[in-house]
Amino acid sequence: MGNEQRVKGDPHDAIETYKYIVEHFQEEDTWELAGVYYYLGMCYQRVGNAPQAMQSWAAGVSINRYYRDNYFGLGVIFLDSKLYDMAIGVLLEALHTTKRAYG
Repeated sequence: MGNEQRVKGDPHDAIETYKYIVEHFQEEDTWELAGVYYYLGMCYQRVGNAPQAMQSWAAGVSINRYYRDNYFGLGVIFLDSKLYDMAIGVLLEALHTTKRAYG
């Protein structure tokens, strides 16, 4: 449902849906939960709330360090904030994570 709301252009409703999922999700499938955090971060970014986007993506990384999209989200925020060294570090970690995960 959150993805449908996000795609149809209603990021505020999608944020509420993703937050509900995060609060009630069983952490057995860390890949899925990391994905929810990624999309939550995308919605926060879309409404101009970069700090919440960063927090969502950082939570996604902490739950599953192999879900690389969260690294890319952080990297883009750092680039937009002109924090180039941090952006490079996070984006390189995304590349290294991808290599470790997929060979």
